Amino acid sequence: ILTITAVNASPVAPTATTTQSFCSNTSPTVASLTATGTSIKWYNSAGLTSVLSSTTSLSTGNYYVTQTASGCESPSFTISAVVTANPTITSSTAGSNCGPGAITLSASASSGTLNWYAGSLGGTSLGSLTSYTTPSISTTTTYYVEAISNACISVSRTAVNATIFAIPSISSTSPA
Repeated sequence: ILTITAVNASPVAPTATTTQSFCSNTSPTVASLTATGTSIKWYNSAGLTSVLSSTTSLSTGNYYVTQTASGCESPSFTISAVVTANPTITSSTAGSNCGPGAITLSASASSGTLNWYAGSLGGTSLGSLTSYTTPSISTTTTYYVEAISNACISVSRTAVNATIFAIPSISSTSPA
């Protein structure tokens, strides 16, 4: 007696964005990659030799994703992961003025664009050049600068002081 068994069709590869980018300070793992499918499996070799754990750290390179349906594994889809180092502020120069006035501050970064802020967190950018000229201020004020490169932001803002020195006054004079 011959028994006929149904043959399951091989599922199609899952869908995903071809290039997925991450900033290094987020410590991306395989769980950070995204794909749409059923019973997703991730690999780091085109030969699909070893399934990766969701906690495996990502580095820049190709990853391969498959899906399993009805006991059959699909062909793989290749995803290019790009892990970008967060930029850092490499130097900053404070400024000063005798009495009220505008002060020019400057900074440089390992890469990217600089953004200046009035606070250490949040707020609206005051400017995005390597130097920032304050409005006229009458007291010492701290400004903050951060770098942004490929959507990755420096881990923390760097404080840069705009110092106002008091203008000395003459308290008395003596005739010659």
